[in-house]
Amino acid sequence: MKTNSKARLRPANLFFIELIVILLFFSFSAAVILGIFAAADHRQKHSELVENALICSQSIAEAFAVTGDFTEAAEIVFGGDAGVSDGHIAEIRLDDNMMPCEDGEIILSMLQNTNETEAGRLSCLEFEFRTNKGKLFSPVICEAYFPTKGGAADE
Repeated sequence: MKTNSKARLRPANLFFIELIVILLFFSFSAAVILGIFAAADHRQKHSELVENALICSQSIAEAFAVTGDFTEAAEIVFGGDAGVSDGHIAEIRLDDNMMPCEDGEIILSMLQNTNETEAGRLSCLEFEFRTNKGKLFSPVICEAYFPTKGGAADE
């Protein structure tokens, strides 16, 4: 009795081909899923960075509304080690937790304009957070008005 060797190998060959196809499918699916997880992780980190910057922006705006001076506002928000000198323009490097750091990747730029009149003083602060990849969000503008004693506001 002769047996056909081709017929005997055929089911085994089919099994190995199916196994290879299934392994290729699962490896391709795993690569796609890992890419999706990496992109989601990147977006989550960026979202967290923007959220921390927004919270810091709110703190700066509230402190500036009380003091009318960005140097004092920076000292209130960041503590005495903010490194902001008196003047109209300042840049502070921050880490991911929005704390001053010499080698921080986030840069807080602040510009203050002050208009003095007989009725009082209007201070305007414009600031923005940026990284080496660009701005985190649009510049924030806040103002503080302090009436002068004996001016038109007191009458």
